[in-house]
Amino acid sequence: MRCRQRGVALITALLVVALATTAATAMLSDQYLAIRRTQNVLADGQAWQYALAGETVALALLAQDRNENDTDGANDVWSGALPPVNEGAATIRIAVTDLQGRINVNALAGEEATRVERVDGILTRLVAASAPEAATSFAPALADWADEDLQPRFPDGAEDDFYTRQTPAYRSANAPLAGVSELRLLRGVEPDAIDALRDVVVALPLEARGVNLNTAPATVLEALHPAIGKADAERLISARSDEAFASVSEILREVPAFAQPELPQEWLRVASEYFLVTSTVELGRVRTTMYSVVHRPGNGPLRVLYRGTTMP
Repeated sequence: MRCRQRGVALITALLVVALATTAATAMLSDQYLAIRRTQNVLADGQAWQYALAGETVALALLAQDRNENDTDGANDVWSGALPPVNEGAATIRIAVTDLQGRINVNALAGEEATRVERVDGILTRLVAASAPEAATSFAPALADWADEDLQPRFPDGAEDDFYTRQTPAYRSANAPLAGVSELRLLRGVEPDAIDALRDVVVALPLEARGVNLNTAPATVLEALHPAIGKADAERLISARSDEAFASVSEILREVPAFAQPELPQEWLRVASEYFLVTSTVELGRVRTTMYSVVHRPGNGPLRVLYRGTTMP
């Protein structure tokens, strides 16, 4: 009987020790996770501040460039990716992109109804450059999405009567697009079309309608008019590589294909006001990328219109 009691006591003691060990391990694990979580929150906050510093550097370069010349091209001080900056334990990478080297979809949406065919051609050529199977007509739907009325254009327009019958149901914005991703809501826009347009269109204020011929890629240049071919785009890109053109008239003399009667002169420019600043920070285990849309008017202070961790 006494041996049996000793065995029960031993097992009880072992159970107590096991429970105590389990509890201590759980407490240590929770404490470790809490410490790591706090470290990550602090590092993320520090990385964001470093990204803001990168944005400030880009703003200074854009302001400097405005004081030095009246044009914007690939050889300007702000253009492209800057050399990485090592600040303490952080590495900061800054890149500036000219957003007016892209097509402003809000400007396209604001074109008069008589010009829908031209808008449709631009959008179709942009999509067809990388996703021919997704190059369907959606210029009328784009115009309906942005205008203030509820009357759909014929035959491919769409207003609330179409969108409220979708699953889930929603309504047309009746306002300019807030971002390129909003195109996915429009009638007739395929996912492949969004991917094709991601780097060649932008959603800017309506008045930012001009395309900077000094910075636009070949895909955008060719999309401006059906008479502009690959050779014309390559000729312009080669001619501007050493120095940006000082005026649109110089470009039209150099590459006459851009002097099309159906291509309004207000759609062509050699300077820009809207830029995308990308600040990427690596700090320990944390990697943060901040996107900033910057408006640089002809004079006055620069303004940040958007700042976030997702592409506008």
